[in-house]
Amino acid sequence: LPALVLPGLTVVISPLVSLMHDQALSLNHTIGGAVRALVGSLPESSSRAGRTEVVEQMTGVRDHKIRLVYVSPERLSQTRFRDALTKGVASGHITRIAIDEAHTYVQWGEDFRPSFRRAGALLRTLRASYPGALPLITLTATATPTVEQALLEEVLGGLVGPTASVPARRPNAFARPTASCMP
Repeated sequence: LPALVLPGLTVVISPLVSLMHDQALSLNHTIGGAVRALVGSLPESSSRAGRTEVVEQMTGVRDHKIRLVYVSPERLSQTRFRDALTKGVASGHITRIAIDEAHTYVQWGEDFRPSFRRAGALLRTLRASYPGALPLITLTATATPTVEQALLEEVLGGLVGPTASVPARRPNAFARPTASCMP
């Protein structure tokens, strides 16, 4: 993961709370505490001290050795988090933002999660205010060309320049018919 080998803090925006929870727990078990997920069931989200630790890392007030912070799109509408994000980008402590499961922004849409579109607006504001300071990456393994185009136009709308699409080779993903699914 680039977030663990490159300098600075990476913020990952993901609409899938259970996935963020699982990834944070798994990575922390593997690498020893450098990951936080601001989701309800984890201490960093449910305690004032945990949220403060994340904000201090984001803004450079204190180094808690956090390298990766997962948040939902709804977290971006909280004033304290938005202010910390802005300050972290301005000071160079937040060095990249990733939108994970990006296809969901287009496929599930605004009716399901209105915060999807607001996330794009906030990112556009940050990129305009601090040109060149905030690399942005969108990640998905399931976008069709139509979804990819809609993501570029509707969600990212001017946030990214040239794009690269890398096909995923996933040897761990396969289908095997079993007796239970056969007619």
